[in-house]
Amino acid sequence: MREKQAYEKGYNFTGDYERDKEVIKEELKKYKEQGYKAVIVEEPDSPLSRGPKGIGYSIYAERKYFIDQEIEQINKKLSYIDSRKQIALDEYNKKIAEIENERIKMEERLKEIMK
Repeated sequence: MREKQAYEKGYNFTGDYERDKEVIKEELKKYKEQGYKAVIVEEPDSPLSRGPKGIGYSIYAERKYFIDQEIEQINKKLSYIDSRKQIALDEYNKKIAEIENERIKMEERLKEIMK
C-alpha cells in the first residue's frame, strides 16, 4: 500500500519507520495485538536524496489508535495535576518566606540606624 491509499482509507502515520520489512512486520503485530487496524506502507526514498535509493516501510494506523493515545496522554497529565499544584505551592511559599525574611532584616536594620 502507498501513503495516498492509506490516507484515503483513514489511516495515519504512527511514527514507526524501518528499512527492514521484517522488523516493521514485528512492530505491526504489536498494533494488531492491541486491537488496532494498521497497515504497512512502502515509502520510496526521495529521488533528490543523496546516497543509494531504496524503500522504507512505515506503519499507518486507524484513527482509533490516535484517539486512544491522546486519551492516555491526557489521563497521564491529569494524574500529575495534584503534584504539580503542590510543587507550585511549595515554591510560592518559599518565595514568600524569602520576601518576609528580607522585610524583617530591613526593619531590623532601619531600627538599628534610627537609634
